[in-house]
Amino acid sequence: MLTEFGLWAAHRFPVRPDFPLPLSGDIRARIGEELSLLGLELNESRNEEAASVISTDPSRVTVCFIRTDEERMIARSVSRVLGPATAT
Repeated sequence: MLTEFGLWAAHRFPVRPDFPLPLSGDIRARIGEELSLLGLELNESRNEEAASVISTDPSRVTVCFIRTDEERMIARSVSRVLGPATAT
């Protein structure tokens, strides 16, 4: 499900070289607008401050913000696949 959502988001919100990269809160807001038909409502101030819950209280869907360090996770995954580094 998460992979399908990631593919949908990447297709729906492509990065264009002539357009500055939006901030994460902007991306969450744009995705929230697209998913409003499912009853999702984002709280603008919670979204901007990256609170743990960024949906409004009456929203039919609760949206949680989870901090992550993608670069570290990618590095760990690559390290697991390639194995420990060897000195030459």
